[in-house]
Amino acid sequence: MLHEALNKKMVQTIGETLGERGIRNGEIIFEDILDYHTDPEEAAQAAQAAGARQLVYYHIVPQLPVKMLESMFVGNARSRFDGKITVGADGMLFSLPAGSDDILKSDAL
Repeated sequence: MLHEALNKKMVQTIGETLGERGIRNGEIIFEDILDYHTDPEEAAQAAQAAGARQLVYYHIVPQLPVKMLESMFVGNARSRFDGKITVGADGMLFSLPAGSDDILKSDAL
């Protein structure tokens, strides 16, 4: 399953920090976007309910500047989904070969 995801805790922290620094427009935007997307844990529950074998997050909010933030972004999603979880990145390409149950990941860039 491919699913967009927004980590609400991370976005709230960014919004609060912007507010503390007097950047009210940024604070408002980060408050507003909380309702636009699904939390990674909610997406994991949806993937589990759908019987998916793999969950790939795309359209990630906030953007993750370094790979080591992925585990923070995913949060407790792994406890809610039995399959493989992948945090997508630009250029990731997934293929589903005909006549196979394989999910192949490659880099298109």
